[in-house]
Amino acid sequence: MSDYALAEEIPKGWKIPKFTKFGGETNESIVEHIARYLTEASDIANNENLRMKYFPSSVNLRTVETKRCLYGSIQFIFDKLYHIILTAV
Repeated sequence: MSDYALAEEIPKGWKIPKFTKFGGETNESIVEHIARYLTEASDIANNENLRMKYFPSSVNLRTVETKRCLYGSIQFIFDKLYHIILTAV
């Protein structure tokens, strides 16, 4: 993740939501988790840097399966899913 994204501050008056954790132990796919994350993220979902900064808060990174699912594909999945959501509205 870029230093620019990590340096992004949440706007005054916004709250960081509590995210449902994804660990790869259930039948939920990573795409389903990201869709839920974007819903739970609320206003954060409209800011790419904040989306990336807070996404790790929604993942149990101790799970090996989670790491395998996430690394190398997270930005691609975010971009595709976000585009699908925006065109559906």
